Amino acid sequence: MFQDIHCLEDIPVPNSLQPTVFIQNALVRLSSDECIEKFCSNIINNDNYKDPRIMAKLAQEIVTLSQIRHNRFDIIVKLCKKLFSDIDFYMNLRNRILERIFIESSYYLLLLLYRANLYDQSEILDQIYLYQRCDFAIYFAPEFGLLEITSFRPPRWVRKILKHIDVFRANDWELLKEYREIGWMPGSIYATVKSDDIEKLITFMQNYDFNLNYYIEASKFESFRIPRVTTFISFAAIFGAIKCFKLFYNLGAEITQSVMQCAIAGGCYEIIRICSREILANFDAAIEYRRHDVMDWLLQNMICNVNSTICLDWNNILAALYVSDSNEKNELIVNGLSEISKGLAISLSDIFISSSIPT
Repeated sequence: MFQDIHCLEDIPVPNSLQPTVFIQNALVRLSSDECIEKFCSNIINNDNYKDPRIMAKLAQEIVTLSQIRHNRFDIIVKLCKKLFSDIDFYMNLRNRILERIFIESSYYLLLLLYRANLYDQSEILDQIYLYQRCDFAIYFAPEFGLLEITSFRPPRWVRKILKHIDVFRANDWELLKEYREIGWMPGSIYATVKSDDIEKLITFMQNYDFNLNYYIEASKFESFRIPRVTTFISFAAIFGAIKCFKLFYNLGAEITQSVMQCAIAGGCYEIIRICSREILANFDAAIEYRRHDVMDWLLQNMICNVNSTICLDWNNILAALYVSDSNEKNELIVNGLSEISKGLAISLSDIFISSSIPT
C-alpha cells in the first residue's frame, strides 16, 4: 500500500515540463543530507536553473514545501544554505524566497532561516516597512522588539495580541515564543491534540464542556497549510495524531469528506486506512499536498477518476500527467500547460533521487 510513484522513471515527461516536474517531485522526496547534496549539485551545476523564471519557480516550490509537509523545515534550511553558497543563487534566489515568504505569510519558515543567519534583521525589516506587514512585525517582536506599527492596518488576530501584549512579552516574550513553536496557543486543547497527548486530552474532556463537533478556526501561527477544518477529528487527522483520532472516532465522530481530506493532507497512513473504510474517494488533498503515493493507491483500489484540470488548479504537473490518458495528455501539454511551461523548454540530464518519502 502507498507505493511511491517514480515519476522520472515511469512517467514520460516532455522536455518542456521537466524542470517543473523535477523540482516539484524531488523536493517532496528529499529525506537525507545525501539527497540534499545531490539535488543542490544538479541544480547549481546546470546553468539552465539560473534562468530567472526557473529561480522564481524554485523559490515558490521551496516555500510551498514548508506548507505541505510537517517535518521538512530542517531539510529546507539545509537546502537553502547549500543553494545560497553559490553566488548566482545567493544573489537571485534569496530575494525570491523572501518575497514568496511574505506573499504566503510563512512566518515560521522565515524565523528558522533568520536563526540560521540566512537573512538578517535589516532585510526582514525592509520588507515589513515596505509592505506595512504588522503581522510579521508582531511575529518577530521577540527578536526585533515591539516596532512602531500604529500607522499600519493590523488584522484581527494582530489586534488581539496587541490587546494583551503585556502577557505575551512577559518573561522575555515567553508566551509568544512558545506560541510560535507550537503553532497554537500553549496549553490549549488544540496544542494538546496536535501533540497527540491522549492523557491530557481526556483531562480536557472531563473538566470542560467538550463539544466533539466544535468548529476550529485555523491558527495564524500554524505553519502547515490547513484545509477547512470543522471538527476535532479533522484536526487530529491533519496532524497525524492517531491516538486522539481513534478516541474521537470511537466516541462517534463522523468520517466525512473533510476528514478524509485532512487525513490525506496529513499523510498518516493508518488514519487514511480508517477513513477509506467509509469514504470511497477524495483526490483533491492528494493533489494539493503532492501525496502521489496516496493518490496512486486511491486510483488503483477504488477505481475512481480525477480530472487533470484539478491537478492544474493546484499546479501539480506530475499528477496531471499521471492521471491523463494519451489523448488528454497531448491536449494537456499543448493547451493546459502552455502558460506554466512558457519559457521553460529546457532538457535535464537523468537524475535519480531517493524514493524514500517520510510522512
